[in-house]
Amino acid sequence: EFMDSRLTNSVAFSVNRIREVDPAVRFALSGTQRPSAYGGTDWWKQLNVMDAALNYGGGGQFDIHRSFCPGGGFMPWNWGYSSRGGAAVARVWRTAFYGMRGLMGFQSTSQINQDWTFSRGLRDTLPHVRRLVEGTGMHFVNNLVAKHEVAILYSQASLRAAFIENRREEHDLLEEKVRLLLRNLGYAYDYVSYDELSDGAVAKRGYRVLLLADAVAMSD
Repeated sequence: EFMDSRLTNSVAFSVNRIREVDPAVRFALSGTQRPSAYGGTDWWKQLNVMDAALNYGGGGQFDIHRSFCPGGGFMPWNWGYSSRGGAAVARVWRTAFYGMRGLMGFQSTSQINQDWTFSRGLRDTLPHVRRLVEGTGMHFVNNLVAKHEVAILYSQASLRAAFIENRREEHDLLEEKVRLLLRNLGYAYDYVSYDELSDGAVAKRGYRVLLLADAVAMSD
């Protein structure tokens, strides 16, 4: 918990100083990491002081970030990486399906050949990127908002408990199973934080189900 607060305070200091110069600026971290028992990755705390991220999706981050900062400027590193064909196209569209607002590509050598022609992966995905920006994707992102009737508790304390009990991988796998099950059943869901649960905010949002995915900490 010390590291969570330490990193949050450091980010908040930077955000506040920058916004003294430009109040409208958005502040983001790049290369985000999955929630963990150490390293400061309590995303509920982090997304209370910043409003964007160039994010990865491991550990349910796309859903967590979207839930804790609706309308945030999230642009995942989901394009490139030498992917091609159907797999590359799926990565592009997954960005929209998860409610992200942009797309980051890595790296230049996987997108542009040495003779300055487009790589195979870029040729495969560029038409779909254009549809995201100009057509179907824009309509989907801006107008088709699902009603979220299921909430999953984001419990940093339970994550720490799993780490102490040497079952971190089991904890991550259980949460992944819950996310996949809900998606396969067609249910839209949000993550809700420990603070939102304790202060009554969750009860006011109209969720029909609250899932306690491997939540073992009594503090929650």
